[in-house]
Amino acid sequence: MARPDELELALGQHPSGAVVVRVIGEVDLATVSEMEKALAASDSSQRVVVDLTECTFLDSSALHVLLAAAAKAEREDGFAIVAPEGGVRRLLDIAGADATVPLHSTLDEALS
Repeated sequence: MARPDELELALGQHPSGAVVVRVIGEVDLATVSEMEKALAASDSSQRVVVDLTECTFLDSSALHVLLAAAAKAEREDGFAIVAPEGGVRRLLDIAGADATVPLHSTLDEALS
């Protein structure tokens, strides 16, 4: 498990075929390239769900990477973000991310 000031990424394939990218810890200028590489490595023809449930901090560079990855999705439903209530969700709401990408409160909700 990542310490609060570190980043850990876990990629997995959901039985539905979606790629789930779990983000654990902080994503900031020092760690955003790791998230960017993980998202770039996923197949753009598959649905990608970024699970920020265990993300403790997200800065503007991370927000930019998420929105850029969503814009590159080949399918209309090709990208979603999971962010429960809290600081990370508040940042996404303030930035208006839901105008670009679906935001969900739980992973189950995003995958249904």
